[in-house]
Amino acid sequence: MFTGLIREIGRVETIRRRSEGLALKVACQETAPEASSGDSIAVDGACLTVETVSGEGLTFFVSRETVDKSELSVVVPSDLLPFIVEKGSIALSGVSLTVARFQGGIATVALVPTTLKATTLGEKKAGDSLNVETDLVARHVVGYMRQTGRGSGLSIDDLKEKGF
Repeated sequence: MFTGLIREIGRVETIRRRSEGLALKVACQETAPEASSGDSIAVDGACLTVETVSGEGLTFFVSRETVDKSELSVVVPSDLLPFIVEKGSIALSGVSLTVARFQGGIATVALVPTTLKATTLGEKKAGDSLNVETDLVARHVVGYMRQTGRGSGLSIDDLKEKGF
């Protein structure tokens, strides 16, 4: 959880469905005492508005649009699969993002409303094509492993020796 700068890691206490979205309560003892109703605070990358402050926690309203638009999953072309790892970098249509989940050839990234508004990703629909660029470090590591034939025998010392 952060307000401009990363401040602390909060803990989700409750998520309640509402007809128009969700109510998300987060325990965040460092942030809550200084927060006020109406403050904008990023939670896991999504900018949310504080509804209520109670004790050491904050309750946010999460609109249906935020829920619907804050996850994007992309089928990764098979030749790029070796270069994708969870928490690694991926660029989709020129937008640098972090892979939140990678399973079965599908990379999922979290998108925040600002990114959706400021890039073409907000205009994309299911089935649209995207330019996919993979993590530079992953490409170098996989390339090194292929060149040396050391698939599972790669060590930290090997990487250091090659300048990583």
